[in-house]
Amino acid sequence: YLIRAQLRAQAVFPNSSHGAYHSDTFITGESVETTTIKLADHARGFDDDSSPQAVLYTATQNPYLAGGGGNQGFHNNLRDLTLDVGANQGASAIDFLGNNQGGIVRVVLLGQSSRGIGLSLTRGEQGPTLVSKLLVVGFSRGIVTAVTECSITFEHIFLRLQTQAAVENEDNTVTFRGLHVLTDLADRPVLVN
Repeated sequence: YLIRAQLRAQAVFPNSSHGAYHSDTFITGESVETTTIKLADHARGFDDDSSPQAVLYTATQNPYLAGGGGNQGFHNNLRDLTLDVGANQGASAIDFLGNNQGGIVRVVLLGQSSRGIGLSLTRGEQGPTLVSKLLVVGFSRGIVTAVTECSITFEHIFLRLQTQAAVENEDNTVTFRGLHVLTDLADRPVLVN
């Protein structure tokens, strides 16, 4: 699937001063090998590497925080797919918000030429969320988490060739089981906390 703009669920009738966001985003492919969502090369809005934009964006229903944040990001699920940000230096793959019932399972994120983030979990009221069987190749940082709220559980995570750090966490409770990092930059940290 070739796309040219950000994918995000929007409420038909906005019910918040914080925008027309909505939860219940459920995207399931057949497998990471056969289902690829690719951002077209040099897509408009994805060229500013100082302010990367997410290709796929999930949010909460009834947002009370800016950017679709809140504690009702129910049923946001991404499964069995590959997301390729293409030749877009200002693209991050996923800006994910999930609460209670949702997660990311069997997903590949490709960003060899991107200076963005593979998986961002930084908006308020994040978690609890499960991320399982994730492969992130490229990007400046593979996974970024923030905000003191619930927790994020990661299992079977593979991070390759990030240019700044594989994982960056600020104030969230995160648990990793099976974290595998491959880097060719000996002077870069794997984990920044």
